[in-house]
Amino acid sequence: MIFIILSSLVLSVVAAFLVLFHQVGFSLTLFVTMFLGFFITILKNYGKIKNRKYFLFLIPTLLLSSTYFIFNNEFFSFFNYFVILILFNVMAIGVINGNVKINSFFNNFINMLIEPLDNKDKAIGEIKELKIFKSKTKDKLKVIKAIGISVPILALVTFLLSRSEEVFTKFFLNIIKVFNNYNFDQIVFKLIILVVIFLYLILFFYYIVKVYKEEVKERDIKLMDSKMTFYILFVSLNVVYLIYSILQVKSLGVYFGDDSNPYAEYARSGFFELMIVTFINVIIILLSTRYKEKDKFINIMSTIMIGFTYILLASAFIRMYFYELTYGYTMLRLFVYFILITEAIMLIPTIIYIWKRNIKLLNIYFIIGVTSYTLINFINIDYIIARENVNRYFLKGQIDINYLMEDLSFDAAEEIMRLKDTQQYNEEVYVYSEEMRATIDNFENSWMSYNIGREKVKKIFK
Repeated sequence: MIFIILSSLVLSVVAAFLVLFHQVGFSLTLFVTMFLGFFITILKNYGKIKNRKYFLFLIPTLLLSSTYFIFNNEFFSFFNYFVILILFNVMAIGVINGNVKINSFFNNFINMLIEPLDNKDKAIGEIKELKIFKSKTKDKLKVIKAIGISVPILALVTFLLSRSEEVFTKFFLNIIKVFNNYNFDQIVFKLIILVVIFLYLILFFYYIVKVYKEEVKERDIKLMDSKMTFYILFVSLNVVYLIYSILQVKSLGVYFGDDSNPYAEYARSGFFELMIVTFINVIIILLSTRYKEKDKFINIMSTIMIGFTYILLASAFIRMYFYELTYGYTMLRLFVYFILITEAIMLIPTIIYIWKRNIKLLNIYFIIGVTSYTLINFINIDYIIARENVNRYFLKGQIDINYLMEDLSFDAAEEIMRLKDTQQYNEEVYVYSEEMRATIDNFENSWMSYNIGREKVKKIFK
C-alpha cells in the first residue's frame, strides 16, 4: 500500500505541475510512460497479472502518447486522449482477467473509472492500518522537534555560504525567481488539483488490486432466428450487388480528366453511402455465423457477399480518387483511403472466420483498427496534405491556399513556405509567415512543453 501511495503522489505532482496548464508536449509523454510503469509494477507486486500478452497494447499506447512530443495535429491530439484511455483499459482488463470480452467491455470500462470512488472507506481504512500512521505520540513529537531545530540551522548555514560565494548566491536567486513566476493563487489552485489527482489515483490503484472483478454479460441475440431469413437476405442482396457491380464497371470505364468529371460531383456522398452498405454487410455476415453448426449455403453466400463488398470498396476508393484529382487533398479525403484500406484488410479474417469459426474475429478487428489508427498518427498527415497540394499547384496551377494556411497545423509550414517565391501567393505567404512568427513568440519555452514539430517551425521562421 505504501508503494501505491508513493506512486500516486509522484504522478499527481507530475500531472499538476508539469502536464496541466502547459502547452502539450514532452511532459504528457513522460506522464503516460510513468503512469504505465507504476501501474505495471503495482500489478506485479500484488500478483494481478494473468495474461502478459495484453502488454502488447502498451506499444500503441506509448506510440500515441509520443505524438504529443513529435507532431502538432490538433485533430489527433484531441482524439488520442480517448484512444489512449481505451487502449489502457483494454490492456488492464486483459492483463488482470486473462482476456477481454467484447460484450462486457463497456461495463468493465465504466466500472474501472467510476467505482474506485465507491471504495474510499475501504482504502482509507487500510491506509490507517499502516505502521507509519500508528507511531506513538512521542515519536511524532521527536520528529517535530528535529525539524524545528534543523530548519533554522539550515537557513543560517545557507545564508553564510551565500555571503561567501557569488555562484552559490546566484543559484538560490534563480530558484527564488522560478517560484516568483507563480502567483499565490496559481500555486494554491495547482495544489488543490494535485490533492484531487492524488486521492483519485490512490482509490484507483486500490480498486484495481483489491476490489475489481470482471463483470460479464451473457449475449442474448434473438434477431433473425430463422436460417430462412438469411437465405432470402443473402440471395436478394447478392443479386442487387451483382447488378450494381456490372453498372459500376461500365461507368468507371469512362474517366473525365477535367472538372466535368461526374464522380467529382458526388464522390463524397457516394463514399459514405457505400461505407454504410459495407458495414451492414459485415453485420449480416457476423449474425449469420452465430450458429454453432455450419451451413454451407450461408457460407458460400457470405463469401460471395464479401467479394461484392470488395467491389463496393474499390468503387468508393476510385470515386474519392477522382474527387481528389479535381479538388485537391484534405484530411477527410486522406482518411477515406485509410478507412477503405482498413476495411479491406478486415475482410480477410472475416473470410477465414466464415469457414473456420476458430478465431476471435472482433478481437482481430480491434487490433487491425488500433494498428491502422496508430499508423495514420505517424505519417504526419498535415505535412503530406500540404506537400501534395503544393505539388499540384506547380503542376496544374490550382490550390486552396486558405485551407492550407487556416486548417492545417504547424507541421505543414515547411511545405507552405515553398509558395513564398510565387507571384500569385507571395503576399499571402508573407502574411502567413508573420502570423507564424507571432505564434512562435507565444510558444512556451520549457522542457515540459517541448515538441519536435514546434522546434522545427522555430528554425523555419526565426
